[in-house]
Amino acid sequence: MPETFSARLGTIIILAVCCLAIGFGSNKERTGGAIYLPACGLVLVTQQFFPAGLSYTLIILDVICLIAFIMLSWKSAHPWPVWACFCQAIIVTLHIAYANPPAPANPAASQWAYYTVRAASGYGVLTALLIGTLSAIRIKIAIKRQNSHI
Repeated sequence: MPETFSARLGTIIILAVCCLAIGFGSNKERTGGAIYLPACGLVLVTQQFFPAGLSYTLIILDVICLIAFIMLSWKSAHPWPVWACFCQAIIVTLHIAYANPPAPANPAASQWAYYTVRAASGYGVLTALLIGTLSAIRIKIAIKRQNSHI
């Protein structure tokens, strides 16, 4: 389990958004939550074994998530999977850039930037998933209202 307050808050946000998507979203949102929730759990486990820096397990998990989001957005009428792909592609590109860095002037600043962009892009994926879930909930409510008036 994460030790800092912000890490715990991030874990709670991930759990809340993914569980909301799985519980109340349409098939696309359920699949997106089912993709992202176990991946984030595996990332937390991986970070316990490799606490600092880049690990190849993390790269593999993020590439698998990217492929899954690409498959999810293929011929999708919903726009949120494309945004999730975009944010996930930033994360994968960031891993590649961090794995082959030029000699930075300040390695601590480089590592801080890596973690900041990775976290911000992860929240971008969650935001896209949340928007898709809220849209699916709104559509379900509108359909129920329409059917109740008939």
